[in-house]
Amino acid sequence: MSKESAAINASPLIYLAKAEELGTLGEIFEKVYVPFPVYEETQRKGGSLDAWKIRSADFLQITDLDSSEEKLMNDIAYHYNLGEGESAVISICKSRGIDYALLADIDAIRRAKSLGVSVLEPVDIGKIAYANSAGKYYNYLIKLSTSAGYHPEKIEKELKKLRV
Repeated sequence: MSKESAAINASPLIYLAKAEELGTLGEIFEKVYVPFPVYEETQRKGGSLDAWKIRSADFLQITDLDSSEEKLMNDIAYHYNLGEGESAVISICKSRGIDYALLADIDAIRRAKSLGVSVLEPVDIGKIAYANSAGKYYNYLIKLSTSAGYHPEKIEKELKKLRV
């Protein structure tokens, strides 16, 4: 996946920062775009240490939306009842041809897919990064669960797959 690009929303960024796995994004993707509304949200909601980690991740490309992307973002937010960050991620994926939207919200994931945007969730990042090591993937999942509080039901589902 090293030649591909992604746009990421605030929740996955914060989950990965809390789990000490933010750098994994830079290893997987050539470019990781953070729409400016998402960046602002991470600086408000991420907690000071997580906000600092996100600010310091030099591989993240904080990006402004042009006027057509802002219009699309507003249309998506209005018609699909999504937040500004999720709508911004979907908007730039569609307009710039970005390969993946990294989202955590179930409604945003469903809407992005319905609009033809390929989606990855935080558990998928671990699957990709640690594809050759079940032990490392297990540790990644545990960190997402204990440090970041990521959806326990999704973590449990992935852990059950590892036990099989």
